[in-house]
Amino acid sequence: LAEPMSLLQTLSQHAPQFDHSRLSSRRLRDIADVFEALLPHVVRRRKREVLLYLPGCVVRTVDIPLPPDLDAQMLEIYGWPKSQASRALVELRKLAADAKLPYLLQRAQAARKLLILTYLTDDVSEKIAAYLDEFLPGQIAHINGSIPKNERQTLLDSFRSADGARVLVGTIGTIGVGLTLFDPKQADTANAIIFADLPYTWAEFEQGLARLHREGQKKIVHVDVLHTTTTAILRDGSAHHTLDERIWALIEGKRELSDVAIDGKYDTTDAADKVQKALRRWLKQAREIGVEPLAVERRSETQSEAQKWRGEIGRLRGLSAARADEVFADPDYTRQFLAHLETSTAAKLSHQWLRGRLTRLMRPDLAVVD
Repeated sequence: LAEPMSLLQTLSQHAPQFDHSRLSSRRLRDIADVFEALLPHVVRRRKREVLLYLPGCVVRTVDIPLPPDLDAQMLEIYGWPKSQASRALVELRKLAADAKLPYLLQRAQAARKLLILTYLTDDVSEKIAAYLDEFLPGQIAHINGSIPKNERQTLLDSFRSADGARVLVGTIGTIGVGLTLFDPKQADTANAIIFADLPYTWAEFEQGLARLHREGQKKIVHVDVLHTTTTAILRDGSAHHTLDERIWALIEGKRELSDVAIDGKYDTTDAADKVQKALRRWLKQAREIGVEPLAVERRSETQSEAQKWRGEIGRLRGLSAARADEVFADPDYTRQFLAHLETSTAAKLSHQWLRGRLTRLMRPDLAVVD
């Protein structure tokens, strides 16, 4: 949530309405605040809306069961102390890469062109490239941060060429941003991607997709996300999830949070669960103080006064104190605003909730007046 707000805060020379220091992705009101603040200032242009003739992109997860020896090594790493957490994450990625090698070889042997992306460099992208080169000598191109720039261009040109390298292995940080990894002039463009090692953000994942799913692509892009799986269970009997599964759930959650905060898009997934949890908390509070929940009615096509004022209040919240003073200097506007509060169901519920809370703390001889 802080990233888009931080950008707008910089562009606006630190306007107070873009303060992001208090935000939490766990609070629905903060997600709504971000959406409300961004809406008047952001023009959202999506690839599917701009590149109307771009073929689709199909992403699927592929389960890779861990062999018993690697499974045992992973379980041992899970027992490392907290002080070695960073090293443990790296080692788990390396072991997962070992388990994925047979599948990568199978796909490389069958593919006309194949892009394999990894997040780590040491002992992951190198190991994959070296393993594939044993079976497909001269057909594997490998690019990471240690490859000089002039050599990188030669390797990229070879992969783009119809009769060049069949497989390109690279790290997301090196070839995952800003490059077109196919020749748009060819009718049979490269269209297969495998994520052998996931990044920690959805933005990096989408950048990797965009190396082949971009303008000039003539075929549907097929993307495999490799997940190692284990049969191990936790002490409480629940299923144990591998690092691949946890990272995928993490970055998918970030994507859904972005959809909610930037697009106001609530899917029937985790975001919807958050809404339902918030509603359950509200209903619990309502039961405690004796307030009945409102009946849900179909929204009218024409905006009600409440809807109009909801948007107006959102605008007011984005104003500076000085600008708000100018708005409320108009007596007619102030009168209309106060009249709305008197008829607002939300305001009434807020007053009842606060009255119920205060009543519990007061002596019997005291009463809440306003």
